[in-house]
Amino acid sequence: MRIIIIGLLFGLLFLASCDDKDEPFKDFPLPPKNEGMVLIGSEGNFQFGNAELTVLDKSDYKLFPEVFFQVNKYKLGDVLQSIYLHEQNAYLVVNNSQKIEIINPLNYRSAGNITGFTSPRYMVAKSNKAYVSEFYANAIRVVDLVSKQITKSITIPGWAEEMLWLNNNLFVCNANRNKVFVINTLTDVLTDSISVGAEPVSIVTDAAGNIWVLCKGSKSKQVHPTLHRINPQTLTEITQLKAGNAEDEARELCLSADLSKLFWISKHVYAIESSATQLPALPFIYSNNQTFYALGFDPHNNELYAADAIDYVQQSMVYRYDVSGALKGQFKAGINTGHFAFYKP
Repeated sequence: MRIIIIGLLFGLLFLASCDDKDEPFKDFPLPPKNEGMVLIGSEGNFQFGNAELTVLDKSDYKLFPEVFFQVNKYKLGDVLQSIYLHEQNAYLVVNNSQKIEIINPLNYRSAGNITGFTSPRYMVAKSNKAYVSEFYANAIRVVDLVSKQITKSITIPGWAEEMLWLNNNLFVCNANRNKVFVINTLTDVLTDSISVGAEPVSIVTDAAGNIWVLCKGSKSKQVHPTLHRINPQTLTEITQLKAGNAEDEARELCLSADLSKLFWISKHVYAIESSATQLPALPFIYSNNQTFYALGFDPHNNELYAADAIDYVQQSMVYRYDVSGALKGQFKAGINTGHFAFYKP
């Protein structure tokens, strides 16, 4: 009998210790303060299930790691590809877990999830309708955000990356076809395509309403990355710029708060005005043996965030820069930090 009682006591102590370990942060700032928060998505390692959401409180630049797990008591999943803020929710696109986790950015608690994807990459939305790009599915998924269900698939050939919803058109970067596909958002029909450089991956629209597409280039084929400025009405190219060297593939196109300046990674961090006609002679931020992997511009504080993946195994280092490129701070985030979202209540 004594052995049984001792065993039960040990069991209760073990359960109590587990409960203590899994408690949410006792001092977690709920709701966020007026200065806002940075939601930092780290992919983790493929098939390790160690994707992570880190939150930076900008009122005092206090860092909160593993927020999703701490609040919801379960792991986010495998490869957090992107984060999309829409109305009252943050949508966490978890690529290899084939789902989108929905959280309330005021308290980081789960508001459900959307499943049925093959390999989701990026999301855009208006009102209750969303589009999600896929890596392997040869399709763009149409999602009803009220029912949290995929309602339709639009067939496109090949791997889709970032998208831009402009007026009644969805512009889709198709990385292995060297095209931007155009989908009519009223009919969900593929209507046109625009030829661009090698492997288009990022897309934005500037203050003048022009579309900019960043093409990764090809190291193996020695094709340098390019930037393309496109007229969204005529679907024709206005300008094509070299965006880096052939051995330095490009990624992570983003815009300043006033939409007049573009930033991207091609080994170093580059920046140009939207009126530019050529690549700047010097990078905006030099890589000092850093492996720049992610980029995001905070429109509320006019700061540029850049993540260094280091060796793709240890925690990433994240740097904050002002608009002149001066370093303002740095901190560690999760493994392979790949996305920033800037939330201000």
